[in-house]
Amino acid sequence: MGRFCLTILGLCLAFALKLQASPSQSVNLSLTCKAVLKNSFFTGRGLGEYIQGLHSDFELSLNKLEPHQVWIDLGGGEGRAVEDYLKSKNLNLKSGKVVLITYKLGRWFGISNYQNRLQVFQSRLLEDIPVQEIPKAQLMTDFFGVLSYTLDLEKSLNIILNRLNLNGEIYIYSSHRHTLIESQKERLSLTEFLKRISGIQVEGQRGILKITKVSQQVSIPKLELIQLEEASKPPFRRFKIKN
Repeated sequence: MGRFCLTILGLCLAFALKLQASPSQSVNLSLTCKAVLKNSFFTGRGLGEYIQGLHSDFELSLNKLEPHQVWIDLGGGEGRAVEDYLKSKNLNLKSGKVVLITYKLGRWFGISNYQNRLQVFQSRLLEDIPVQEIPKAQLMTDFFGVLSYTLDLEKSLNIILNRLNLNGEIYIYSSHRHTLIESQKERLSLTEFLKRISGIQVEGQRGILKITKVSQQVSIPKLELIQLEEASKPPFRRFKIKN
């Protein structure tokens, strides 16, 4: 879980001893602890957590995936979510193809390719993978993944939207306060920034988003990373829109 998570967990357990002294305070404290732990770096989320945490349309979109269509999980850690999906399907008839992009798989014995239904890219950042190696996808997910950690947001977005089919969807779970994009006139959250991009339709708020590609022409503004603070997980990043 990491030293940061263990420290927070210890504090949460200590405060839990005060339940009888102030029940209302305990409820607020419990919610705070859950929020901190949920947002911490974690690589083993299962499909149930994706369904619960992502935009409410995700489960329907996943279940509609045809056998010839592709789901890409961006920064999917140990691949528990994609594995849960493949295990739940008849691989020959009902499951879509799945691509897992993870910098560190972190599994001693690797992961099955599920009769060639699963392709894994590991040990490379998304922006270091040649675009032509990544298949076109109908569905993508990013649960505290690439878009929460990349230091080259412009290039990552260009790759993602290049490999997304027209009318394809991306489901994002990110921190609302850990990414800022600035121009000369304003400061935007990641959600607000994405809603300004033509060629995509953005639904949702505060980092829990459903993005649909509605045009082949999607133009991402040129961005420069101007601040990075890695003490938190995900890190705090500030980008500037270049003129």
